Amino acid sequence: MILPLSITIREPIRLPVEVIEVDGLPKIIAGGTPVTPLNVALKLKVEERGATEASIETYSRAGRLYSEFAARRERSLIDVTDEEFRWFVQALQDRPFPGGGGQQQTLPGERGARTANLMVTLIYSLAAEMQNLYRVKFDWYRYRGVPNELVDIVRAVGGHKRAKMFRRAHRVPHTPRKVLPLP
Repeated sequence: MILPLSITIREPIRLPVEVIEVDGLPKIIAGGTPVTPLNVALKLKVEERGATEASIETYSRAGRLYSEFAARRERSLIDVTDEEFRWFVQALQDRPFPGGGGQQQTLPGERGARTANLMVTLIYSLAAEMQNLYRVKFDWYRYRGVPNELVDIVRAVGGHKRAKMFRRAHRVPHTPRKVLPLP
């Protein structure tokens, strides 16, 4: 299914960005306008991929953070460059980034490295859905040492689990907690 381009995929996102619940699903709203591509991707995650309520809330949180970053940079969803996405990854770790007017901005909330990496993972997943639905490309959507087309082909033939072996170009290094057994 290829959808027509939505105005919110081409036009700059506006502040404020919020998530509201409509018919049991979270909807991302930016500047009073629904961010349709992200909302369609969230709906697809629930209806076709079987996402749980908890996971869809986490996806919507990641989508809200990405939308807020794009709004503060005065960009549309697809206009965020690879360099800007690196700023987004750093902003997820509570570091300031230059806003659209050049002033330093920060994203709301505090996140550790593990949560920041999860947000990047979820944004990659949402971007893959939007690329399939709208036939657009995100400049920052890259994998190390592998052409994006190969990743898309592996996913298309039902290899979602195999596609996980490809390393995203954007990561937040973190050390998983080591669980110690009881004495």
